[in-house]
Amino acid sequence: MILYTAGPIRPKEGYSYEENIEQAKRIAYQLWQAGYAVICPQMNTNLSECPDYSIGWLEGDVQMIARCDAVVMLPRWEASEGSWVEKHYAEDRGIPVYIWPDVPPLHVTEINKPRQAAGFIDIVMKMYRVHLDKNADYCLAPEGVRVLTGDLRWIPLADVTEGMVLLGFDEMAEGEVHHRRMYRPSTVLSVNHVRRQSYKLTLEDGMEFICSEEHPWLVSSGLSGRWLTTDRLRDKGHGLPAYSRFIKPLDVWEEDTTGEAGYLAGAFDGEGWLSQNVPTGKNAGKRGETFILGFAQNDNVMLKRVEQLLSSRGLTYRKRERKGKNLKQLVLSGHKRRELIQFLGEVRPRRLIANLKCELGMLDLRRKVLLVKKEFIGEHDLIALQTSTGTFIANGYATHNSSANILGTGELGLMTRVWDKVARLMNLMGFKIELSESRFEAPSAPKNEATIDSILDLSVYSIIWMLYRKGVWGK
Repeated sequence: MILYTAGPIRPKEGYSYEENIEQAKRIAYQLWQAGYAVICPQMNTNLSECPDYSIGWLEGDVQMIARCDAVVMLPRWEASEGSWVEKHYAEDRGIPVYIWPDVPPLHVTEINKPRQAAGFIDIVMKMYRVHLDKNADYCLAPEGVRVLTGDLRWIPLADVTEGMVLLGFDEMAEGEVHHRRMYRPSTVLSVNHVRRQSYKLTLEDGMEFICSEEHPWLVSSGLSGRWLTTDRLRDKGHGLPAYSRFIKPLDVWEEDTTGEAGYLAGAFDGEGWLSQNVPTGKNAGKRGETFILGFAQNDNVMLKRVEQLLSSRGLTYRKRERKGKNLKQLVLSGHKRRELIQFLGEVRPRRLIANLKCELGMLDLRRKVLLVKKEFIGEHDLIALQTSTGTFIANGYATHNSSANILGTGELGLMTRVWDKVARLMNLMGFKIELSESRFEAPSAPKNEATIDSILDLSVYSIIWMLYRKGVWGK
């Protein structure tokens, strides 16, 4: 059992630094003699020689309390403002507080089964460290990676800076029925250079990424896709048919500086229009969003030239006429949204780009690219982005930023989180569980995998039920 001694350090009520420290030292020694492990903050440093309280001693003290079994308040603790903070901190977290000379009894389990108690603490701390590792920065190597900005420019990942607006999308699918992800403006909150254990990913179209093992990708699954971390991806060499297929909503383009592109840019700058509307609030994720690009002109040589140039780019359009007028409208809309976004990014009509909103409608999930090879390459220098949406587009692929909760809410997210915790706990206990396959192997385990899976499923549902009944899930 670990105890924390809370008491005065600064000279007050006629007692000096030395007297306060000597008191803490004496009581801590008595507690050690009684069989407790003791954290005595008064003895961590000789504060009589280090009176600088700007360092943050108290912030460190409460972190130590969080890892203790109980707090013992020393004589004259009431005169110490810091001791009051420590006492309230412990009480708020259900950590028992005793007023000296009262102390907690040594727990019967620690006395009778010390190895069991020590083993449980060891598992809990390992789970805590796993939690820290799994929530570390999720990162990409900058080599060959470009990200899409809010004004539809592809820039090197290494050139991204804090405050920049990228094109992102909904981290979690919205809508009760359609479960759609929409494009959103995504502000860069931080950019960090880190070094992590990494994989090299090779996709069927020849694209290569180097990323940390925790980096999440949007892969094909159901109506809206799902997030899968790199260490759980399956390549073609995995031996199972369920290979990972990455969602690629866009292609990478370059700004077109030819005369034809300049003609189109001028035409749409002068006579073009862009209509954008995305349902929000209760209607979020429902049908009704619009992203329509149009051009209006009298029936003349310019109209014919624009039609010719649009057709040469493979863009289809509807031609509308106003009754009684010579005005014609070319309307570009429908299922070619990816091509429309690319058209604006390539041609870049200044007026339309300046007024462009990042709400470009629904993310296109129809195009999927197979993961051909996943290769562990050890530590590598990476860049970790933190964005306001938790997402961005890298080389045309839908990907996640760093340090975020990607599992969401609801039963599916809940089960995923619980299963992940159960699996990791069992891994720490000596079993081997392949998370990406949901399979279970252990030297002494039953041979019937169906039975094992049923036991694990029952464990997951039991934990879900208990956490919901206690009302503590997610807190």
